[in-house]
Amino acid sequence: MKIRILVTVSTVFLVFTILSCNTFNADAESNIVAKVHDTYLYENDLTRFNFPQNLNEKDSINILMRMVDEWATKQLLVHEAKKNMSQKQQLAYQKLVEDYESNLFTDGFKNGYVVKNLNSVIEPNEIQQYYNKYKNNFASNETLVKVRFIEYPYNYKNSSATKKSFSRFNEEDQEELTKTKAFFKQVYFNEENNWISFDSLKVLVPSLKKLKKSKVLVENKLIEYKEGESKFFIKFQDILKVGSPSPLEYVEESIKQIILNKRKLALKKQLELEILEDAKKKESYQIY
Repeated sequence: MKIRILVTVSTVFLVFTILSCNTFNADAESNIVAKVHDTYLYENDLTRFNFPQNLNEKDSINILMRMVDEWATKQLLVHEAKKNMSQKQQLAYQKLVEDYESNLFTDGFKNGYVVKNLNSVIEPNEIQQYYNKYKNNFASNETLVKVRFIEYPYNYKNSSATKKSFSRFNEEDQEELTKTKAFFKQVYFNEENNWISFDSLKVLVPSLKKLKKSKVLVENKLIEYKEGESKFFIKFQDILKVGSPSPLEYVEESIKQIILNKRKLALKKQLELEILEDAKKKESYQIY
């Protein structure tokens, strides 16, 4: 395979000097750096090479030559590919290139319009309304629970009183349990009444993995057991089975994103309609 690349030492030094001061000649288009078949690399094309600064003369020339070689290799590959490709296939590829270019420009323009005009404030009632309408679309793929638990040392002396307070868990009980927190190994009271996945709970309490799930997952039943040097109190206030609609607080962020995406799509459609109508009014778009 014959490669014709026209690069002279004087041209390299010229390019190095130009790149060093970040200026280009007005007639840069006429300064040919390299040629592959009928494709030319001009001096002003070198700005696309991301040429590093503050290099010595020798390194700059070596890097430039490597970049030119890479450019030449790409041109040769394209040339050989076209030689071995039917005209029909070339046209199909060209259509893909044109579509990609068109989408690149239009998507950039639309996205800029969206950034400028998007209202990103989502009111709680809008989230609630969307959830009420589509909650069956948010089926949980895992078991969710509202739970509290205590892990305490095996030799803890006040377990009976703690068990009573933990099970009843009224305001007075919570205050009492808070006072004795220092005696526990691990505590999760879930004051905010949040949902967590049962798998996440098993990460917090690994010993749960040894218990039969059907025996443990019972609402409002106090689970008491021992493991090694620890004892546990666990109580599930609420249990949501796999396939049930996920609670709102568990999918709220997803709903926010859905609403925002719908707004973005609406803005893009609005932009398309506005541009079309404007073109018709100005007669820059006509149908014959």
